Amino acid sequence: MSTLERHYEDKITGRMEMGARRGKVFIDWRQNGEYEALLAPYSLVAEKRPLVSTPVTWEEVEAAVERGDERKLLFEHEAVLKRVQKKGDLFEAALRLAQKLPL
Repeated sequence: MSTLERHYEDKITGRMEMGARRGKVFIDWRQNGEYEALLAPYSLVAEKRPLVSTPVTWEEVEAAVERGDERKLLFEHEAVLKRVQKKGDLFEAALRLAQKLPL
């Protein structure tokens, strides 16, 4: 159990079970391991064909699901540069968003 869970057990959980998360903030501390694949936006993904971890819109996700083609959500570095020129930085709003968790 994490320090946050001990102090705010009614508001925070690190348990994986969906029922344990209901009405709480889920802190996935497991993603902090040496071999985990959690990437920051615009990071290169270490694959044979390097892709870029790229923010997408919900419309793009929905379109990929409707077409059954997840490849529409995979971006090589050249495509990401063009995409940012055309759409702007889709992650920028997250950097400016001020939030407070209720205690």
